[in-house]
Amino acid sequence: MSLIEPILDLNLRHAAYRRGSLEIILTWILTTGRPCLVLVPTRMRPSHEDVTPCIVPLDSVWKWTEEVGDPAEAAKMSLQFADALGFNTLDPRTVMAIAAAVRDHISDLLQMPPLSLVAARETVADVIVTDLDTGKTKEQEITDVSE
Repeated sequence: MSLIEPILDLNLRHAAYRRGSLEIILTWILTTGRPCLVLVPTRMRPSHEDVTPCIVPLDSVWKWTEEVGDPAEAAKMSLQFADALGFNTLDPRTVMAIAAAVRDHISDLLQMPPLSLVAARETVADVIVTDLDTGKTKEQEITDVSE
């Protein structure tokens, strides 16, 4: 019997954002240590039993950019993500919202530190910041790197 090695830990977060019915999680692919962006529905508590996370690895995030991306591929992936997340795939606003959520966090993904640096930090607190104008929330950990 072989053990399956997990590729994601949605509790290990660089940052998390909420946009409507989407949660955007910036984390790392555990098998490679490379950053990725993960989308899950906000209506569910993320666990492997009740959600299919939609992953945008750092290496393929360029497809989502407006400057040099592949709009057809981004639209196709947005539609597939909508289906996997349990959203209405017939509503073009849903598909566009998914693409916009990925695009809006590309720079955050590009600025993430390597997993090896994060593993050396100790979490000392969790913070949730709410934008009072938009209602958007951002969740982050406060870490201590002292030795």
